[in-house]
Amino acid sequence: MRSMQLSFGDAEDLGQRKRTRREVFLAEMEQVVPWPALLALIEPHYPKMGRSGGQPYVLSTMLRIHFLQQWYALSDRRPPPPPPAIAYPAFPIGYPRFNMEDS
Repeated sequence: MRSMQLSFGDAEDLGQRKRTRREVFLAEMEQVVPWPALLALIEPHYPKMGRSGGQPYVLSTMLRIHFLQQWYALSDRRPPPPPPAIAYPAFPIGYPRFNMEDS
């Protein structure tokens, strides 16, 4: 029998892949924040599913988004509107006005 040599790709698949920064951050977030306790405090006051109108997001998702916004100074507000356009007069002031009665 012939022994099969693993390729680099096969060897890489056997080991653990490198964790992304996102995965590392979310794992740390899970360890630091007491999610079950916070969810239990907020749940009685959070809008319920099935009511008329827009359906609320899942509470755990909204809480995580709120924490990310606070930690990274993110905002979900729209930017302020641009300043209003300059109002131009109907008759520009610099043009001479002709009086038809003098002719």
